[in-house]
Amino acid sequence: MKHIILLFACFTLAFSVNLSAQNVAGSVEVGVYSAFQRGDLSGALEIGDNNGMRPYPSFEGFGYSIPTFGGIIEYHFGTVFALIGVLRYENTPQSLSISGERNYYKATDGSNRTFDSEFTCSVDVKAITTSLLGKTTISGTNLSILTGADISIVASNSQEIRFYLYPEQGYPITIDSLPNLVPDNIYGQPHRYLDDTHTSITMYKGEIDNSSRSLLFGITLGLQYDIPVYTISESEKKFVTLTPTFMARRAISDISTTNYLRIHSFNLGFALKVGL
Repeated sequence: MKHIILLFACFTLAFSVNLSAQNVAGSVEVGVYSAFQRGDLSGALEIGDNNGMRPYPSFEGFGYSIPTFGGIIEYHFGTVFALIGVLRYENTPQSLSISGERNYYKATDGSNRTFDSEFTCSVDVKAITTSLLGKTTISGTNLSILTGADISIVASNSQEIRFYLYPEQGYPITIDSLPNLVPDNIYGQPHRYLDDTHTSITMYKGEIDNSSRSLLFGITLGLQYDIPVYTISESEKKFVTLTPTFMARRAISDISTTNYLRIHSFNLGFALKVGL
């Protein structure tokens, strides 16, 4: 809500400022960048051990809107082309669920019953990301198109895989009675029951796939709209500029070294820049 109020106030103020303000070749702007980031997880997950891997070829998980913040620098080659660098901290928690196949079991009264099951996987990646973007301003407007690449240095990551068993109501069953349902361990970790019913377990908790990368790469496309909100020097073409920004990033490297596992993200926020 604070982001929206600030954007509205600056849009209003912009009407009193020369909107045709342009940066000249060689000029530099620096400032702060803040945005809400939404991540989406995609990939292939193998749940099991070396003796019995259970592959799920593809999936999509959902992410959460997390604030991201950092700094921005912009170098202008003229009124049309510029080069932007954005350095920011990112936290991308993700979660996904995979439904298992419905299976039959024999209840204590001898009747045949069915149970459902579900795997859940949550990951959390914290990283410092640098984006290097080319900026092309559409002639006669303050709207710009961004294209470029980014690199993330992973500061920390975690993963938790759980399994849930859903028997028919009134006909209890436990994971213990179904020894072939789940593997005994993942990456050497024996499963741990979450409660006394023995119908849910933590299968793995630790580093992503027990083998993750420290450097991640991606490509980025985006849009910006520059709103001069204050003139520092008209003669030197120096302004304070509010820049609503949208960026979409597609990962081109996997987090895991053993599986296809990537986080794509969308950022919506603004930069507040000062001409030097």
